[in-house]
Amino acid sequence: MIGKNAVLNEFKNTLQLWVNNHTHVLLMDQNTLEVETIYRDSFNESVYCFVERTAKEKFIVSDDGRSLFKLDPSASDVDLIATIGDISLASEFDFNLQNGAISAKADRQNLIDTIMRLAQLQVNISYLN
Repeated sequence: MIGKNAVLNEFKNTLQLWVNNHTHVLLMDQNTLEVETIYRDSFNESVYCFVERTAKEKFIVSDDGRSLFKLDPSASDVDLIATIGDISLASEFDFNLQNGAISAKADRQNLIDTIMRLAQLQVNISYLN
């Protein structure tokens, strides 16, 4: 039993180290972080999330409109825009029709989960191409 626990703990430690080494965070300004996640989209590009502090321990996590821009730079495909909006809302994210940004509010307790869910959503949306 101890051997199995040791192997499991070693695996968990290795996994955590890998995630840490493959996640990059850039301070863009006093209130905004750019997070390069572990995910890759259908274009084999890194998936980014932007975290903006709006108040003490309150955040907005966003793709900054990148998901739509990658698929439709001119934002002219109304069916695609509607589909991305529907998928975003069904995934409990907001969708801004003006700039194509997918976002959600977060607090300190659910910030990391929100970032990971948004990153996975961006991957899924990228396969609409």
